[in-house]
Formats: sequence, C-alpha cells, structure tokens
Amino acid sequence: MAGESEYHPRDEKEVAAIFAEVREQGGKVLPAGAGTKLAWLRPFFGSVPGGLVVVRSGLLSQITDLDPANLTVSVQAGMSLLHLQETLASHGQWLPMESPWGDGATVGGIVSAGLAGPASLGYGLPRDLVLGVRAVLPNGRAVRFGGKTVKNVAGYDVSKLFVGSFGSLGILVEITFRLRPLPPGERTVLVGGLGYSELDEAIGELLRSPQPIVALEVLNQPALRRLGWPFPSAEGGCGIAVRIDGAAPVLSAAVDKLRKVLSASVPDRALDVLDEPSSRQFWQRFRERLYGDWAEPCAVLRIRCRVRDVVEVVQRLSGAPEAAVWLGAGTGHGFLRVERGYLSRGIVEYLEGLRGSLTERETRLDLFSVPAEDFPKLMDSKCLFWQLHPKAQERAGRLKRIFDPEGLLVPFLAFGGTDGN
Repeated sequence: MAGESEYHPRDEKEVAAIFAEVREQGGKVLPAGAGTKLAWLRPFFGSVPGGLVVVRSGLLSQITDLDPANLTVSVQAGMSLLHLQETLASHGQWLPMESPWGDGATVGGIVSAGLAGPASLGYGLPRDLVLGVRAVLPNGRAVRFGGKTVKNVAGYDVSKLFVGSFGSLGILVEITFRLRPLPPGERTVLVGGLGYSELDEAIGELLRSPQPIVALEVLNQPALRRLGWPFPSAEGGCGIAVRIDGAAPVLSAAVDKLRKVLSASVPDRALDVLDEPSSRQFWQRFRERLYGDWAEPCAVLRIRCRVRDVVEVVQRLSGAPEAAVWLGAGTGHGFLRVERGYLSRGIVEYLEGLRGSLTERETRLDLFSVPAEDFPKLMDSKCLFWQLHPKAQERAGRLKRIFDPEGLLVPFLAFGGTDGN
C-alpha cells in the first residue's frame, strides 16, 4: 500500500473494511469529503510510512431524516452543502454554515474542519449546530454520539469532539444538525477608514447593541483592496461590515439604530447601507474574493482568538506586508491571506516574532493553504504550526489514544500534531 490510494466507500461496512486493510498492510487513513482541501493537505503527509489511504465520502450523500417541524436534519457526510441548502430551502429553512471552498464542499468536510463563516455570530459556530454524529472508528465499529433532537443529550456531548478534529478521531458518516428558518430579509451596513482605537470603540458599541446582528466582520486594508467593494471613507484604516436579518419593519428600525450607534462612536465616518439585493451581492463577493480564490497561489492561515483581542490581533497581523486579514469581531474566527508574490522569509519571521505575545492571549494561527513549492520554507520555521497549550496538548493526546489507539488515522494540528502514541 506504498504511495497513495483512494477509496470511495458506499456504506459503513466498506469504511470498516478499509480500516481492516490498513491495519494489516500499513499506512495511514486520511478522511476526505469532496477533496476540496486535499491539494494543501498532501504536503503534510507526503512521506507517510506505508502510504496514504484517502477515503472519500462522495458516495455517502443522502438525507437520512428531515424533520421540518422540529428544525432538524440528518444527512450523510458526503452530501454537498449546496445540495442540502437547496433541499432545505423548499421547506423555508436553511443550515447557517458557510464554506470557504464554495458550493462543492461537503457537510462532513466543513464540520471536520470546524469552519465558521461570517453568519456564525448570529447563528452559532459549527459545534453549536451539530446535534449528533455517526462515525466509524478505527476499530471498525460504527457508533453514534449525541442525538437527533435539540434536547436529547445528558452529560458531555461527545459529538462536539468531532467538530474541528480533521478526521483524526474517526470517519464521519452521518451528521444531525439544528436548522433555522430562512431569514425574510437582510441589510448590510458598511463603514471604512477606521483607525484601531475607532475600530475598538465601534465594535464594542455594536456588540452591546440589541440589534439582530448576524455578521460583524473586520477587514484590514489589503483585505478591502482584495474585496474590491467601495467602502465609504476607506482610503486608509480598516473597514467593518455589519449584516442584520429580519422582516422589513425590523430591518428598517435596526438600520436606524445602527446609524445612531455608529454615528456616536465614529462620528466622522460615512456609512453605506446596502439593500437586500446589494447585501446578498456583497456577501457573495466576500466569499468569492476572500475565500473562493484559494486556487490562486497564496498562503492562507486560519485565525482563532478571544473576542476581546480582535482589534489587537488585526493590528499585529496587519504588520506583515500585504497580508489580508479578515476576522469576525463577535467570534474571534477569521483568516490571514498572503499572495505568493509577497510570501517571503520576512513575513515568516514576522509571524514567528508574534508567536509568544499572541499565544499568551490564546491566539492560534494554523496553516490552511500554501503553494506546494513554498511548503518547505514555511515548514523550516515551524512558525505556522503553533502547538496547543501543554495541558490542551495532553488532553488531545489522551483523546487520540482513546479513539485511535493504533494510530491508523493521520494526526492533525488541530490536536497539536500528535498521534497520541
């Protein structure tokens, strides 16, 4: 089984058979959905002893249970998010998850990566939307954690461990989600040209506001240029994009109140209010320009920080030349992107220099995408592979040993890069 092989199981029994074969012949199992992240995952595991066994879930793509009355759905892990959303929309509902990899990404891949889109401020992070999972463990057993209803779990909900685990604990075959009604309308308020002190004040006022804010994104200057949307007063400084959802009367009142909030905190800045068609166009452009062009040669790092540190993290990371930074002000989840033309040793060393101060503030940067030819020079510094806190590292190792004592699944940096052995 040396090199790389690929399997497309049709059911749980075939997944279990793959584990049995790997146990006998050697190698490591790498779970994958649509393969949207394989291009940048392969360098991590290019020299796996015994070979890499990629398990694709594309044939596991059915809705197994849909309960519109209780706002829940159970779906196999290989179903594309686009297909699922189209089905749910016919019932006036949606799953408030977004993928940086576009319409082809699978629900299992999004959950395994723990990805949070802009709307997670109002609708919850992926772990908040997952009610239960069914997975095949490396020992071949199919197990279910969590439940199929909103209030069906007593004690610790083990299903949450699979969110963001990158398939290092088991192969997801089915996930149960909580749903939301489709919002009747939306508006987006934009303000630009903010210095960091103004940004801090504006974010504080917005987060304290009782308005129905579902997204609050901060973008630095390189991110604004890449987005290409004309922010008001955006010749310098950062921009804020605020999205609100609701019925027309609610939206009208909320926009008026947001104007007052922002006018009080940043009185010299012009605001731009986007109507529903323009708002949808803006967030589509946000996904396409910032997330969607990852096929272009660039390095992308995921950012996770405490909400109270968002402004400081944006300021510090913006010191890297031409680094586009966008960060959810209410979630602390975001990304840093550097185009290949600017991907230099200087940027690597700059990020390395930030490691100590940002780690103290519980901030993590994780490499998400990089051109293959640039991978070695980034690996040399180790700056893009920040380890977990020692206590968290120890807990992650224990979990890995419990779920995968033989080390059949690839280790991953979400668990500190440890295989638990």
